[in-house]
Amino acid sequence: MKRYRLPADPWHINVRWDTSTLKKKLQEQAGTPDGRHAHEPFVALHLDIQIYEMEHGVYLVDFKCSGYETAQGRLLEEKDVTSPFPFLDMAAKLIMQLAEAD
Repeated sequence: MKRYRLPADPWHINVRWDTSTLKKKLQEQAGTPDGRHAHEPFVALHLDIQIYEMEHGVYLVDFKCSGYETAQGRLLEEKDVTSPFPFLDMAAKLIMQLAEAD
């Protein structure tokens, strides 16, 4: 029976990603917010990324959205006021870059 081995020393990375690279997509996806959610524009996406090496050359990457930063430099407290697409776009970009680097 093979025993599961916990990965040693995960990498923990805090990321502040400027959303200027997403401006075009955000403008295309902009919709009218419903009555429950106020739309507040943001300029940066904050991510927490943990990378574990499961086996030699095999990695597990855990992405977490830490919030969105407004033009005034403050984090939005309500995460549900924003679309999930900027987070998913940035995570997908990073995954593609990691895959190409191999």
